[in-house]
This record gives sequence, structure tokens and C-alpha cells, in this order.
Amino acid sequence: MSPFFYGLNISMNVQKLHVEPSSHCNARCPGCPRNLNGYNIDDLFKKTHLTAERFSEILSQYPAVRFLLFNGNLGDPMMNPHMLSLVDVAKHVHELRINTNGSIGKLDTFERLGAMQNIIITFSIDGLEDTNHLYRQDVEWDKIMERAKKFIGAGGRAEWKFIIFRHNQHQVEEARSLSKELGFNNFEVMDHSRNNFPALNKDGTVSHWVLPAEKGTVVDQKRDHSKANRPHKFDLEQGLGEIKKVRKTFHANKSYKTFDCEHLREKSVYVSAEGELFPCCYQGIGVPTLGKKLLGDFEQLKETWNTGSPDHMCGAVCGRNT
Repeated sequence: MSPFFYGLNISMNVQKLHVEPSSHCNARCPGCPRNLNGYNIDDLFKKTHLTAERFSEILSQYPAVRFLLFNGNLGDPMMNPHMLSLVDVAKHVHELRINTNGSIGKLDTFERLGAMQNIIITFSIDGLEDTNHLYRQDVEWDKIMERAKKFIGAGGRAEWKFIIFRHNQHQVEEARSLSKELGFNNFEVMDHSRNNFPALNKDGTVSHWVLPAEKGTVVDQKRDHSKANRPHKFDLEQGLGEIKKVRKTFHANKSYKTFDCEHLREKSVYVSAEGELFPCCYQGIGVPTLGKKLLGDFEQLKETWNTGSPDHMCGAVCGRNT
């Protein structure tokens, strides 16, 4: 067994913290686990903000941390009204990153963050003014542009993350050009495989469909591009029933030859908006269908890896058959 998880060694070795400052979000992204395809499921999650006091307690346990990622597991970091206080607690860390949809938070906050030398903000912008809201539902384009300009104008290092879908695949190069014009330091096209489902209105009716980009575009999808990737019948009530059902296993009865544990590889710890510690963000998701495993449960999780029924989340995310 690695000594990494025992006693004081965990404090001495952790080099990265993934922190969720807030479980609140102003968006209704169809692929987010906080909702069903954009239809909010408010009773599944506790909505809260991480306090600077609790964050300071946690950070003091990990003196070797050099990289800190403020990134939502369920919420958007900039929903926390005390984001500047959290950053101030971690000002000694070598590199701080914030991932946000860019449409929330005070303009003054973005300007002050821009003046700090060790911060990079990744703006998740999936398209242009006429398409970004098709995935980032309820996110307003003008507010993104205001905040990006404030941050960059104050000297901030900004990155544009573009998730490619069928509805925005034709805008990649135009968005790349706009990013350069605005002063972004980097532009990255990604495929999170959060596609092939309906985007729902707040009343549960289908607004439109989110589909994968066509084969041969910038991102090689490496998936079936058959009729499965087209709109099909969708039943809201059935979907709600499935997501609220408590499942004890997932990928059960499947032995994996290896486990490429992200937590071990990156020497990282996940901090929830409630100030709880988990081995990784996957174990800290907190949805009844997935469950939650605290950092202290890691050895028990690890013991399941060589069984026919590995922990459902470990198997789904880090299990490898080769």
C-alpha cells in the first residue's frame, strides 16, 4: 500500500487541490448532473458556498500544494460572492485556475482577479452569440464578453474552452479569431461527450437537441455516427425516475486489469462546496445514483479494484481492460 494515504503523509504529498467554491449555478447545461437535460432537480443537491474560513483550515493541511483548480462539480465558482477571499487564502500557491461560464460575478471581481499574477481563468464558451446558449442555457453572451474584457484588460491570463457540438462546429475558426481579438492567451477545442440528448425548457418540454459534431470535424469523435446520434423519443418522467433511483452498483461484475487512478497519479484531493474532502470529484458528486465516498474511504475503494465488483465510480472512470 502506498504511504500517500496514511497519517501525515497525505499532508506532505498532496500537490493539487480541486476546489468547488459553490454548488450554485446560473446555467442549465443539459449535460450537467445537477439537472436532467436542463430540467432542474433541486431536491438532489445541497446548495451552498465554501467559506474562506473552512478553506483556510483545509489548505493549511496541505503545505505541498502547488496547483489549485477552482472548478465546479455542480456549480460555477463565480457564484460564490466571496471568491476574492478564497483566492486571497490561496495566494501563496504557485498557480491558481478558475473555470467559469463567464456570465456571473461582479465586474469588479474579474478586474481585481485580472491584476493578480498567478491566476488563469478558463472561460467555457461553446460557440458564438447565436449558439453558446444552446448548451450553456440561461447564460447571456453580453455578460460573458463584459467579464472577459474586464479580466483581460486588467492584465489577466484568459483561456477559451470551446466544447464542440453539431450546432457550433461551423464556428470554431470564427471563435478562435475572436479569442485572439479579445486577447485570450489560449483557445482549446474539446469534446466532453456531453451530447446526444434533448435540451429541456424549465417546464420539462424539449427545446432542442444537443448532438455530437459530424465525423471529420476538428475533434475526432471516435464514436458511432449512426442514427443513434439523432433525436429520438424522450420521456421526462421516466428520466426523472431513473436519475433518482438509488443504484448500489455500476459497471458491476466486471474485472479490470488496471486502474489508472487520477487521484493517485496527480496527488490530488477534491474539496466540495460543503468543505468536505473526497478522493476525487467523481466520488464527491453526491447524486443518489452515484453515492459519495469521503477521502477516508479511499483504501476501501482501492480494495475493490481487483474484485469482480469494483466500486461503481472507480470502474466507470478509471478502470482499464488493457
